[in-house]
Amino acid sequence: MSASFRITGLSLGCLLGGLSWCLAVEGLLGGKTDQLLEIRSLSVNGQPISLHPGKKLRMSPAPRNVAFGFGTATNLPRAPLRVRYKLDGFEDNWREVSGDLSISFRFIDANQDPVSENAFRAAGQTEGWTGALDTSAFLHRRETILVPPGAKGLWVSVSSAGPPNTVGMYAITNLVVTRLPTNNQPSAVLLRWDSDAKGEFAGSEWVPADWTRNGLRISMAKITQFGPNQELKALTLLDNDPNAHAEWTTRKEAALAVAPGERLLLEWDEAFSLGLAGPAEVNYADLPHGVQVSSHVRHDLIMAVKEAVHNVIKHAKASELSVYIDWEETTLTIRVQDNGCGLAPATHSAGSGLANMKRRLEHAGGTCSFHSEPGHGTTVVFRADIQSPG
Repeated sequence: MSASFRITGLSLGCLLGGLSWCLAVEGLLGGKTDQLLEIRSLSVNGQPISLHPGKKLRMSPAPRNVAFGFGTATNLPRAPLRVRYKLDGFEDNWREVSGDLSISFRFIDANQDPVSENAFRAAGQTEGWTGALDTSAFLHRRETILVPPGAKGLWVSVSSAGPPNTVGMYAITNLVVTRLPTNNQPSAVLLRWDSDAKGEFAGSEWVPADWTRNGLRISMAKITQFGPNQELKALTLLDNDPNAHAEWTTRKEAALAVAPGERLLLEWDEAFSLGLAGPAEVNYADLPHGVQVSSHVRHDLIMAVKEAVHNVIKHAKASELSVYIDWEETTLTIRVQDNGCGLAPATHSAGSGLANMKRRLEHAGGTCSFHSEPGHGTTVVFRADIQSPG
């Protein structure tokens, strides 16, 4: 049995031995993806595969390693903002290629030249993220760093200048930098930024004191207000442009005075949801082995299911027909269910091809069972034990 999938135009639908590749995009065209995304490359077991839109692609029955390259369709008037993916039949949940933003603590010397930097990444999504700061949980971070030789000052940067194509929201509040006590001096708070921080208006926007905005699109650096009465504030990056960045930084001329050898305690609360705008490549290694099924078992199963479906069409007077397939360890279960007129108990053992279906499953080493009531439809269940060779 060969694995196959089909790419039609720019549609994102494919089937790979029961595993289908799905892409989704947030915020455009009501969730429709067929005109927004495209698979650009495919390799199987390390070998590149040529893609031909509109044509079916066949591969070996058991590809162990599959890599997809994907991105937004070309010449879109408005590109998707964020892309996620999953391999149906292999994954239950959607995934994203991880994007990250960061908060950095940068040491400078007496000439305001850089000495070193400690960056703390935010990647993926904080637990409890709901899509809005008002209802999302903030994660408390606590880090300790050592002031390096040559450092005289410290400034802080909250930046979206991370990996290309990262988009999303990153919010920070209750930021505190404390110099820990030494033998010569007690602890001291060097920086505190929270909802009570002072600030001023720059045009129509409120900007906190001793902070400034930088980047290719400074409008993505915002102060967001949230909480029951909008009384809480956060330094926020709302990055909706994969080709630009923004950042909040403390002013270099107001750098925090530090001395080499001092230990600094850094604390802040953060909430974020970060993803990828594309393109990207994802790799699926160690896919499940294909199961070799003998020709006579395959033939008996196919013919039995076809007969069950034919019976529904011909006799059941049903408006719905469902086929369910389940695989657990070595047991294959196929269930054919309808909402038709049903069968009287006396007919369960003969007629309407039922005996023929039972005979086929017995020949395949499996079982066939029925459940039906007049007026309540019929369910036919096929079970077969499929053992891998060797």
